[in-house]
Amino acid sequence: MKTAFEKGAEVAVKGAEYTKEIVARMDRAGTVGERSLGYPDAGAHALGVIFTEIAGSLR
Repeated sequence: MKTAFEKGAEVAVKGAEYTKEIVARMDRAGTVGERSLGYPDAGAHALGVIFTEIAGSLR
């Protein structure tokens, strides 16, 4: 199970990094448009943190 969370954390962090290259167009983030470039999506970043912490806490 730990291995699954480690792999999930790795993919989630990479995915969050990728969102830095995408212009936000939906929901509240869509109001900033081009200014969102260079910043990760908050939800994607949060999932990366959550999965990383879960993987770290498993034995």
